[in-house]
Amino acid sequence: MSDFLNQFSNNNYNSLKHSEEQKKYSAYKPPEENAEASLSEPPAQSPAEKNTYPTEIPLENESISETESSVRAETSPPAEYSGYERPAYAENRSGARITGPEHVVERDDSYNRRKIIRYAVIAGLILVLIVAVFLIFGIVNRVTVKNFEGSPLSDAKTWGLTNNISIETESVYDMTYNEDIIIGQDKDPGSKIQKGSVIALTVSMGPDPDELIDLPDFSSMTVNEIYEWRNQTKALSVNINELYDEKVAEGKFIKMEFSNPSITESTFTRKDGLLIYMSLGPEVLEKNITVLDFIGKPQAEAEAWASQNEIDAAYTEQASETVPVGCVISQDIAKDTKVARKSKIKFVISLGKSVVVPNFGSLSPEEAAAFTGLSVTIKNRYSANVPYGRLISQSTPAGTALIGEDLSVNVVYSLGKPYIDDLIGKTEKDLQEYFFDFVSKGANITYRVGYADSYESKGSVVWASKNSEFVAMNATIDIYISKGNLEPPADAPEPEPSNTQPEDTAAE
Repeated sequence: MSDFLNQFSNNNYNSLKHSEEQKKYSAYKPPEENAEASLSEPPAQSPAEKNTYPTEIPLENESISETESSVRAETSPPAEYSGYERPAYAENRSGARITGPEHVVERDDSYNRRKIIRYAVIAGLILVLIVAVFLIFGIVNRVTVKNFEGSPLSDAKTWGLTNNISIETESVYDMTYNEDIIIGQDKDPGSKIQKGSVIALTVSMGPDPDELIDLPDFSSMTVNEIYEWRNQTKALSVNINELYDEKVAEGKFIKMEFSNPSITESTFTRKDGLLIYMSLGPEVLEKNITVLDFIGKPQAEAEAWASQNEIDAAYTEQASETVPVGCVISQDIAKDTKVARKSKIKFVISLGKSVVVPNFGSLSPEEAAAFTGLSVTIKNRYSANVPYGRLISQSTPAGTALIGEDLSVNVVYSLGKPYIDDLIGKTEKDLQEYFFDFVSKGANITYRVGYADSYESKGSVVWASKNSEFVAMNATIDIYISKGNLEPPADAPEPEPSNTQPEDTAAE
């Protein structure tokens, strides 16, 4: 359509007319004779001949009226035609009708009308195109609002990103909807909005966690009633623990515990934790576990079987002459017996062979040290009452059967009363070791040291209050030590100790 209309544009129309004119001029052959006569008096032509070679000269001034475009006085035809070139005289005659002997040039009166129609059609098409573009843009750029109530906020945000819609939210506490669920919107569902618009949504934050909640009397409620109360009040921090109880009937309240000791029934809020214990009644267990024969087998096998089957096993120990240490001697439930979980069973475990402790009072220290089967530790202690070599005590009474790994016995034999040897001539250094031996063996004997002028070697004992004799268990011995500051005279008697009191020294 546009290509057809373009043929009628100003330039294309003139070119088209000019081309047709040249074709007509090239087909016309003027008469050779009576040229002058033909100019003054054109021969008569029939209508068919007149329309055979019509030629129109395009008008350059389209505003000339029809009266001004009448045939002008000058009608002289050109003397010669070039064939393809337009006659020169026609260039200077705008809007004229030229009548020659063989052709007529006329003005096309319908050109303006066609031009107006052409412009009107173009303008109409442009207007239709603009309206269509606006309609398409309006349809494509509009979005239908969904009903977001009850939907997660994430769905609305995804929809907003997809459709270039901004989402604004307002969060409020709500008992009906859970957290992050949409409960309202400012745009009606199904309405149309432009892309780039803003839609406001009201989003639930769930129930108010700080709201005080009145606790009912759980002792009069069943498990289902407690769950129903929990869902109604949205007290999701309240949990119910059902367990077996031999005393409380099934479905009845046992006790309740707050997560924090500072919480009371009057201060309990929705966010506080509460654990309610409800009874499942006595547990009824099926006897579907077969007892195995563990006699002679290691205790570890019995323990593993009991743990795997939730059996309450008890173990005792005793000596056995035939069963190795750590193995089962007997069990109180026979093999192949069917028992239930949590049943009780007793095992007797071998400690190995036993050793009877003898009366070491009838044995000498040498015989006691060599006693077979026991680890005997012998000690010797002074005693004011028990004669030398006799038994003072033994750690394990005679006749006791020792079993297992600990077979040790401590035996104490008497050294009799403490006896002080001849101390004269001993050095002061030797005294410490000598008296410490008494203390380590049960005799609390101490000594006191004094110093005397003497020609004996310095530091040697020159006198003792007890010497070469038995003493009491807690005796104190006075001892004098030579200063070595005198020259020994010939045949001089032993010097008497000075009046200086000896220093009290306890042997440790």
